[in-house]
Amino acid sequence: MFGVEIRVLDNAEQPIPHDGLAFGELEVRGPWIASAYFNRKGDPAFTGDGWFRTGDVVTVDELGCIEIVDRAKDVIKSGGEWISSITLENLVMGHPAVQEAAVIATPHAKWDERPLLLVVPKPGTTPTAEDILGYYEGKVAKWWIPDAVGIRGEPAAYRHRQAVEGGAEGPLPGPAGGVAGETLAWPLPGRDVPLGFPGLGVERE
Repeated sequence: MFGVEIRVLDNAEQPIPHDGLAFGELEVRGPWIASAYFNRKGDPAFTGDGWFRTGDVVTVDELGCIEIVDRAKDVIKSGGEWISSITLENLVMGHPAVQEAAVIATPHAKWDERPLLLVVPKPGTTPTAEDILGYYEGKVAKWWIPDAVGIRGEPAAYRHRQAVEGGAEGPLPGPAGGVAGETLAWPLPGRDVPLGFPGLGVERE
């Protein structure tokens, strides 16, 4: 873009390789790029050397073409690496039994965050967690595959709201699918959650 400098930095603030695979946050700088928001001194959206952090997570190929793959606030930061929630959602929508899907981050003691997949199955289908998670095999790195999947019993309109404060204690009633292990509290405080998944008990390893 004429008159605008562009750079893409990874989670460690290092330039990404132009291979179409690695991704980082897009930053721009130029004479007609805003240098600050009104009355917001020290805003983290702007770097000390004048770059504007767009919040877009992108890849760059060998020809310099940029593809937006996610938003910085939506990527799942796991073990110092980024996992694209949008990529995981788009992939699982190819499963023949999936009607709607959302991927969100859940806290993890070792990896900081891990992906959790929420699914509304198509009418007349009864997919299992193992079947849905197995659909990712060979399509993404193994460590990208969600730790668990919550399966809604009936297709529902898919809207979002802010999760209510606090969470339930112990297992929650309602349809659920997942791998064996501890039960996550639901809803997750401070997250946007699909209204199509009320009272969802979600398990993970």
